[in-house]
Amino acid sequence: MQHYLLEGLIAKDISISDVYVPYCLLHPEKLKIERKNLSCDNQGLTIIEPGDKHNVIMDLDYNHFIDFIEKYIN
Repeated sequence: MQHYLLEGLIAKDISISDVYVPYCLLHPEKLKIERKNLSCDNQGLTIIEPGDKHNVIMDLDYNHFIDFIEKYIN
């Protein structure tokens, strides 16, 4: 098989959401996680309420996240 055929399979563009999960797994110390209850309304919108059923990422170190993106995407 010619290598140029395989080159077409490599993603040229990825979204921030594709980087978010690996970032969270690699850098849990950069996350602010709180216990909350999650549910959905009839339109599919997520509702975050007081409780302790789920771990929810409420904030992250955005400067570090930008550095991470620049290092691994560009």
